[in-house]
Amino acid sequence: MSSIARSMAKLAGDPAHFRFVMLGDSTSAGTIMTYLYDRLRNYHTIAGRVLYGMDPAHIIDGGSNGLSCTGWLTGLYGVYPPAQLWIDAPDLVVFSFGINDVRAAISDQAALTADIVTAVELIRTNLPNGGQLLVVIRCRGRFGVPLHPH
Repeated sequence: MSSIARSMAKLAGDPAHFRFVMLGDSTSAGTIMTYLYDRLRNYHTIAGRVLYGMDPAHIIDGGSNGLSCTGWLTGLYGVYPPAQLWIDAPDLVVFSFGINDVRAAISDQAALTADIVTAVELIRTNLPNGGQLLVVIRCRGRFGVPLHPH
């Protein structure tokens, strides 16, 4: 059975013990700008929704307003450092970085790509028995994509 099949089987068969981390910037955080984390925790765990039966406490907020991939890798912000991810050992990591790296000119495209590859390799290495890693790249505003399309 593939690792994705194992993760989906665990979610379907034992949702109360399935754990995942929302790791990233404000687009995933449950802080100043409430986006995906809050929606998953407060909406999708209710009866009739896709995560019904999952303990909302097992949806871990690893996001932070203004956090960049570079900042996470270096532990600059210390909000949810890599070491905490290894301790939590989730079944799923939703990795959503890019927008602050680009908007704040922290990284050019090559540096951001290198940081994301490094982060993915670290996660895979340090969570060898873990579940899945879903990478969501958000970097509008540079590299030819408008920040506020109308």
